[in-house]
Parts: sequence; structure tokens; C-alpha cells
Amino acid sequence: MEGPIAFHLNKYLINNNLNESLKSAYKSGHRTETALVQVQNGIMMSIYQVKPVLLVLLDLSAPFDTTDINILFFRFRDMSDMSGKVLELFKY
Repeated sequence: MEGPIAFHLNKYLINNNLNESLKSAYKSGHRTETALVQVQNGIMMSIYQVKPVLLVLLDLSAPFDTTDINILFFRFRDMSDMSGKVLELFKY
């Protein structure tokens, strides 16, 4: 189910101008390597322009293990303005 849901969610985000141009997850042709190259390019450009560089990496996987899925669902609903059957796909 993940593939079709991701496809329709991406279509919705694109059609409603909610798609982040720098986000790589769940985008066709965008992989972990794409994100890494983008980060490396930003760092190299800053170094070339003699700007300070600070990279902060956070592992946010554990917080989602303890998150109340209903709160997350309602925040997603309010943020995306999705409704009906599309929204029900994400309901836990």
C-alpha cells in the first residue's frame, strides 16, 4: 500500500503547491545519495564563499516510537487540508 499512497500524496502535494523543493524522501529520482550530494554541495559552496559551516544531524526516529499517532494524524490533517478517503488512508 505504501507505493500507491506515496504516489497519490505526492500528486496532491504537487497540485497544491505544498511540495518542498529540497525534500528528497518519496520523490521519484531522489534518493539518499541525492540528499547527500545536495548537503555536500551546500557545504562546499559555503567554504568557497568563505562562510562558516555548521552541520547538525538529528536522529528523529525514536521520538516517533512514543508519539501518540492520533495527535500526529490530526496535526497532519490540519496542516494539509486533506479530507475524505484520502485522509482516511493515513488514519491509524
